[in-house]
Amino acid sequence: MVLLREKYLKNSMQNIITLFNKNRWLILAVVIIAGAFYWYEWRPSIIEKECSSVAFRMMKDTGSVADSDTLYNLCVSSGGLDNIQDALKQ
Repeated sequence: MVLLREKYLKNSMQNIITLFNKNRWLILAVVIIAGAFYWYEWRPSIIEKECSSVAFRMMKDTGSVADSDTLYNLCVSSGGLDNIQDALKQ
């Protein structure tokens, strides 16, 4: 039973390696496209969503639209809420 299991695992690993060798460029292209999609599409939309919620809360608390717009623009241009502290120091 153990030998059969080891043989099955060995064969499945060989199949995975063979699949990777045959489709190496396709896998590389998919990884690059997925990374680019995350960096240029998904990540900025998350940053904009976070910044708009903070700016909306500020507008709701203070009643000032100009301050919330400034905060939103500063937040988006600095790269999100994590980096806004550094931008405010400058």
